[in-house]
Amino acid sequence: MLNSQGTELLCPLLLPLGWAFVWLLFGQRLWANKGLALAGTALVYLPAFICIGITLFGDQTPSAYSFNWLQIGSLNLSISFLADEVAALMLAAALTVSVLVQMYSMEYMRGPENFGRYYAGINFFTAAMSGLVLSQNLVFTFCCWELMGFCSYALIGFHYQKPDAAPAALKAFMLNRIADTGFLILLMVCGALLHTFNYEGINYSLGELTPGFNENPSDKALLIFAGFGLIWAAAGKSAQFPFQVWLPSAMAGPTPVSALIHAATMVAAGIFLLIRLNFILLPPVADVLAWLASLTALSAAMSAWAQTDLKKVLAYSTISQLGLMAAAIGCGAPEAALLHLLTHAFFKAGLFLCAANVINALHTRLPYEQAQDMRLMGGIAKKMPITAVCFGICAAALAGLPLSSGFLSKEAVVGAVYDSALQSGQTSAYLLFTVVLLTSAFTAAYSLRAFRMIFIGNFRGIKVLPAELITSEGAASGNINISLFQSLKDPGLLMRIPVLVLAFCSLYAIFSVNPIHLSPLFSAFGKIKFGSYQLIVFTLSMIVIGFGTACRNLSYLSSTASGVFGKLMQSHFGWDDIWRKWFSPAVIHLSRFFAFAADSRVNALPDGVSKVTVVLAHFSSALDRFIVDGMVKASGFTAGAFGRFAGTYQGFSAREFISAAAAGLLLLLWFIL
Repeated sequence: MLNSQGTELLCPLLLPLGWAFVWLLFGQRLWANKGLALAGTALVYLPAFICIGITLFGDQTPSAYSFNWLQIGSLNLSISFLADEVAALMLAAALTVSVLVQMYSMEYMRGPENFGRYYAGINFFTAAMSGLVLSQNLVFTFCCWELMGFCSYALIGFHYQKPDAAPAALKAFMLNRIADTGFLILLMVCGALLHTFNYEGINYSLGELTPGFNENPSDKALLIFAGFGLIWAAAGKSAQFPFQVWLPSAMAGPTPVSALIHAATMVAAGIFLLIRLNFILLPPVADVLAWLASLTALSAAMSAWAQTDLKKVLAYSTISQLGLMAAAIGCGAPEAALLHLLTHAFFKAGLFLCAANVINALHTRLPYEQAQDMRLMGGIAKKMPITAVCFGICAAALAGLPLSSGFLSKEAVVGAVYDSALQSGQTSAYLLFTVVLLTSAFTAAYSLRAFRMIFIGNFRGIKVLPAELITSEGAASGNINISLFQSLKDPGLLMRIPVLVLAFCSLYAIFSVNPIHLSPLFSAFGKIKFGSYQLIVFTLSMIVIGFGTACRNLSYLSSTASGVFGKLMQSHFGWDDIWRKWFSPAVIHLSRFFAFAADSRVNALPDGVSKVTVVLAHFSSALDRFIVDGMVKASGFTAGAFGRFAGTYQGFSAREFISAAAAGLLLLLWFIL
């Protein structure tokens, strides 16, 4: 049954989906006429932005749309959508980044590839994210969840000719499939225990169950199991422990795709689902989430500090920032996590597109591996001032410096963790707060270090040499490729406009009228409170940022930080090797065990049934041949014999027939009487 109210909110879902099919059918023509492609993109996404604006700045009444899909016994499975302020804000960020990435790619992408497939993938990606944000039903959310996994696989491996692209795409796809078992657990518990998949119904049923946990602890155990399933699934999508290894490898895809994945779609989906379903996270589950996320954030920030590859710095930075958001959710502050998710979408997309500007300029003379090496950069601000300014603004937001949007959201996250520690009063909670502060220190260190290595000082670009011969000594020896430096310049208009827009969105004014204190422009952030303790948090944060800034020169030009610990940081504490040597074989052996169990146990019943069916079929066939067919053949033979016998009497007279009939009648009467 259709509910016509709120059908307009399907625009952010259906319009990108339709545009994706247009790109699949007419991709080469649209790519040949970029003006037509840009006009089509604007016309497709404009109604979606209008719908979002009505939700944010209209009467603030959420729009809803639903229809019945399937009835399974007493379980009514309906597909429902809701466009409240939280969904509208997330959609505004996702669609903005998607449109800017598509505009940027018009000039950035070159070569003979099928760009219809590229733009179709981006629009499918955007449609899937829109469906996930709007969905109020776990089943449809899971459908969008899986579609994003496929789109990430297709886009990461877009340059499949590159030796590292296809393995990176497969790695991301397989690790996310392993993590999706958690989502299936969540679905099974909600269906079996709560008898609903709608978010509102789940929340209501939890409220009904919670008072009876002491009387029925099995219900609480199942809900804890479902909460861990949610964490497991979100960890896969958002590249958190233990699935963080796929995101740095995903840098093999085109850099604009990295901006889309890191800012507005793939990794943001896991955090957004945690925000939407935070009421499922019971206290023990929330505590585990806070600790795992904060430790992931710290380890990733330390790894980003030790990297020399620009895109890997940004990749580990994404893992770290997502960890801070998940830690805030674990501490009971989903509003702070949402604010940081939105600010992160803009400044991280800006950082990736600015990095793409630099890499694209250097790639004219250097292979990609060297064009991404920050040791070969330096002084680029002199030739690319617009890129330098935009990168600086976005890096300041990442570091959490005042006047940036990242400062407001970081203060909200740090304040939420500190407030949780004050309320609990436990030593472990204050230790968690210390981990978050250390993460802030390393964030400031690696973001400012990256800015200085790329844009400040003298250009260190070396003539094309094997990567193993490029050392810090060689970079400092004066072997400078002057012609390469002179060729550097800011990109064209289609690549310049997106980074300018994203840099502007990384300033505080988008989210607050006060540059050093959150005065929310949207009610979704109204629960973020800044009490008297916030001065303490602000002071500690500034000290930490100052410490991070002072440490920016550590590991400045060397390929690794000094010592064994430095090598561990650069390799992200060996998690790739752990997956390769331990987790992957364990998953393979577990898969083989389940396959054996399926063959020997699970399939035993259907195999037995099939064998019995075969035996019964043979018996039925024999019965049919010898009994049924035999009776039919016997009847035919008897009838034929009687006919032949009766034919011998065809020459008798009427008197003889009458006499025989009378005799037969008398014989019948004798038997009856």
